[in-house]
Amino acid sequence: MVDMKKLVVKIGNKEYPCRQTMGALLRFKRETGKEVTEIDGSVSDMCVYLWCCVKSACNADGVEFGMSLDDFADCMAPEQ
Repeated sequence: MVDMKKLVVKIGNKEYPCRQTMGALLRFKRETGKEVTEIDGSVSDMCVYLWCCVKSACNADGVEFGMSLDDFADCMAPEQ
């Protein structure tokens, strides 16, 4: 069994699980056309990947997360 570290992302007053999953990797590929291994450090790629990790972890944990990528990005500061 793989022990995945549980991280959370706080948006407003709500916390969402965030972790790397195979689903996050697939979502990133569908959103960007690139593999995660091709992330070059750009803020936009990192934002997309973070959203994919939150969306996938929420799906896996049964946590409601209906935020679009744009809505998610609007709530996040680059330093987060």
